[in-house]
Amino acid sequence: MAIVKVTDSNFDENIQSGVNLVDFWATWVWTL
Repeated sequence: MAIVKVTDSNFDENIQSGVNLVDFWATWVWTL
């Protein structure tokens, strides 16, 4: 798992990417 260095300038983008990633995995797991 990649470790992302969070800075003030990209904090929101990292949060959104994290949410999208969780959404993707949750959907994939539930389809099993």
